[in-house]
Amino acid sequence: MKHKKIKIATALVVVGLIGGVIYNQVTAKKSYDYSDYYVETKTTKKESKKENEEASEKELSLSLLKQTNNDVVGILEFDDRIIYEPIVQASNNDYYVRKNINKEYANAGIPFVSADGNIDSKNVVIYGHSSKWDNIIFTPLMSYTENGITLFLLL
Repeated sequence: MKHKKIKIATALVVVGLIGGVIYNQVTAKKSYDYSDYYVETKTTKKESKKENEEASEKELSLSLLKQTNNDVVGILEFDDRIIYEPIVQASNNDYYVRKNINKEYANAGIPFVSADGNIDSKNVVIYGHSSKWDNIIFTPLMSYTENGITLFLLL
């Protein structure tokens, strides 16, 4: 009887852990979905039979992001958009550690500038999360250190 209770308890823990992982994956993708904030822009002319045909490209709209959250101060773009994220700044450095652009709970938060930082400065420190297991915000930077490139990162 005692072993049966242990087996049931173990099964419940395993089911709970699997459920938690699935819930985390589903909500994480939703937390960082910026598809509503992309706009088309005209860029360069396509190489095609039509000389005047222009290629469109989508980019994040700073004005749309600011309509959603007035703490948005810019868009971080790194290495051909391997990282392409809005950045925020609040009066409290802990505020966006676990919140997304909608100010809702998000495990990895959103990249943010320190409360006393100056976004117009030549050097700006941006804080954010990385993970060995999930592809979140600054995780792509880990591949640079693995390839022998030196980056000064506090991850």
